[in-house]
Amino acid sequence: MYFVSTLFYTFFASIRKKYFFPGLFVILFSAIGVTNVLFSAELVPKQIIDFVSTGDWIKIIEYSQKLRDDEKTNPVVSFLISHAYAENYDEITQKRQYQIGRQYFRESLRSGQEFSVIINTFKTLTEQKPENSFFWYILSEAYFYKYYFFKTARDSQKALDEAIRCIEKAIRINPDMPSFRLLNSIIYLEKENFQQAFINFKKIRSPTARQLAIFGAMCFDKNLYDEAISYLNKVLTDFPEYEEKYHIYSLLAKCYGKKGEYDKVIDYSQKALEVPNPQKYVSYYLLGSAYLDKGEYEKAVTYYEKVISEFPRRKNLSPEDKMILLDTHGKISDIYFHHLKNYRKARYWYKKLVDIIYADPEKKQ
Repeated sequence: MYFVSTLFYTFFASIRKKYFFPGLFVILFSAIGVTNVLFSAELVPKQIIDFVSTGDWIKIIEYSQKLRDDEKTNPVVSFLISHAYAENYDEITQKRQYQIGRQYFRESLRSGQEFSVIINTFKTLTEQKPENSFFWYILSEAYFYKYYFFKTARDSQKALDEAIRCIEKAIRINPDMPSFRLLNSIIYLEKENFQQAFINFKKIRSPTARQLAIFGAMCFDKNLYDEAISYLNKVLTDFPEYEEKYHIYSLLAKCYGKKGEYDKVIDYSQKALEVPNPQKYVSYYLLGSAYLDKGEYEKAVTYYEKVISEFPRRKNLSPEDKMILLDTHGKISDIYFHHLKNYRKARYWYKKLVDIIYADPEKKQ
């Protein structure tokens, strides 16, 4: 899940949070093309639509740097900018790409209701240019995100079916685009048609490290641990210079943890600490949990306390990071109380847990 939230946020991700945006409408006109796309009385720049039509994602990134802030918050524009950063993940400095792309992605997903602005825009564009595979691709992605982030909505299943219809239309027009095949595979994973998902992924002729990592992470999310291990190991063997190995090692540790193979959890978590790793607290958390499951309580406490010392000092924590922080405090208290019989330390860590809960407005009852 942590790996997904780092890589998949731009296309899939991992950012499992709802955002809200004011009401908007899409007005599309011009009988001769796609040049005049209006929404909420603002023009979606013709240049961006032109770049999308040819899949020129780098040009979108370059052009976006010239836009005013109010233009960038247009949900259609911000969605396309975030997509452009995702498409060029391997070509752009990854850490900066993550930060910038995530910002635009959040802007475009502020509301489930108004997210239809993006869908309506590209529905009209596909009607005007039905043979443009990139318009179908973006429309499929928009439907998929509508389903993924708003699964409780009554029309969520319909959105998933529409995502499949649109991406398969894009593939019929342009069957050689790896990103089309990847999205198709992920949608079928989400639909739990696993056999078709694997068939679709195999049609990517030479998957990149990023594509293998994303698909492996999605397999993990669907409890397909052996399959996830296979794809993640392929990243390590085929791409030894992959820059974000810590993500791969951490996700492999999680897979083995789900399989109850705690020695392998320890092995891969240690490997994650031996490479550049901005999320060491995740590795320490996995180590603490593995030793707890092995009944080695003092070692578990040692690593859980390292989670606290390495934890990021920022206010806006992701849901996953909040879970790690709360669970770590709770488990330290539990170990001291039930296993090490140190009741003073158990009370100390329990009090810290309560303080964290009541300092968080979302946790207050």
